[in-house]
This record gives sequence, structure tokens and C-alpha cells, in this order.
Amino acid sequence: MTSPVRIILIDPFRCVVEHVDLILDHYLDFYSALSHETMPVTCLSELRLRVLAGHDLMMIDDEGKLKNPRRGFRIAGLHDAIAGKALIIGGDDEKGNTGPAVTDLAFIKLLTMFVEADGPFWKRASTPWSEAQ
Repeated sequence: MTSPVRIILIDPFRCVVEHVDLILDHYLDFYSALSHETMPVTCLSELRLRVLAGHDLMMIDDEGKLKNPRRGFRIAGLHDAIAGKALIIGGDDEKGNTGPAVTDLAFIKLLTMFVEADGPFWKRASTPWSEAQ
């Protein structure tokens, strides 16, 4: 078993951006980390953003906006909101291994705004999601 890797989780359902230690033995680990009871993840996309340091990249639900999403987030550098959660991970090294995120956690917190669905639009969200929403 591989040892845990420190990555960044953006979770709009809990309204947190935090470090998490995740064992990334297989892509299935990404699916479980990104899934929420209202948005199970079955297809991943990688985003490379200028605001991320080194070779870091963002893993997101590729079909998030097709699932009637309740929560998401906006991040500086992107035109539209991302539906659901995201993971910021270290890009592949010379051996093809995913590593820890090198982007500063405090920096990502400054760039992130949580949003919730309001009809066809997004509005700012500042409290954790509840089933009543």
C-alpha cells in the first residue's frame, strides 16, 4: 500500500478548503473523495490553472453540471463555476506518479468562493449544505 499524499480538497458542501491526506493507489480513490450524496462522481477531468504552483492540477467531476448540482465554487482564473468538489494534486513526476500539492493552501482559500444553485444561476454560499436546501 502506498503512503498518503497531502493534497487540497475544495468542498463546497461543507464550505471548506483544506489539506487532506489521501492514499492515491488508483483513480477510484479520486472518485470517492470527490463524490457527495447528491453528486456521485463517475467521470473525472483534469484542469491545469495558472494560479496553481508547479505541476499541480485540479481534479473535478467531468459531468458535474449535468447532475442538477446544488453546490459548487468559483476560483480566480476560471470564467464559470465548477460544480461539486475538487482536489488539487501534484502533477505527475518523471515516473508518472502523482505527488503532493505544492500550491499554498492559504492562497487557494483566498481565490475560492463557494456558490449554490439558484434556479439556472449560482449565488454565493457561506454556510454548509443541508438536505433541506
